[in-house]
Amino acid sequence: MTLFLRKAVKSDLQVILENEQAAYPIPWTPTMLSDSFAEQYQFFVVCLNQPQEVIGHMILQPILDECHLLNICIRPSAQGRGFGKQVLQKWFELAEQQQWTTLWLEVRESNQVAQSLYSSMGFEHIATRKDYYSAGEGKREAGWLMSKLMHSS
Repeated sequence: MTLFLRKAVKSDLQVILENEQAAYPIPWTPTMLSDSFAEQYQFFVVCLNQPQEVIGHMILQPILDECHLLNICIRPSAQGRGFGKQVLQKWFELAEQQQWTTLWLEVRESNQVAQSLYSSMGFEHIATRKDYYSAGEGKREAGWLMSKLMHSS
């Protein structure tokens, strides 16, 4: 199976929304996802075998020589097969090409599976942001801020 990224286009929005809603108890809204097509973001879909088989997405926000991962999603039926790790590796390759020195992301404090993946890929827990995420029904959840320093040449 070949996994690759391609730039997301507006016609991908429906499958992106479906994957997001299936993968997360509190997904990004259609407006949030649609707004991610703006210039300041790099919005990719994760494809398997062919450009039309969208199994996930990744939204990046480059800022000078850094890049912030705003959203990464693999649809539930494709999870547990290493695709998330492959997407992160593709982000690292892009970081090398773009000469980003630091990569940033946030992850829910309760999401130990993702925390473990990010740690295994070289990210460090830098800080905890209290009440960062909505947890539904008026509740909030802390988010871990994690970063990875890229090798400079």
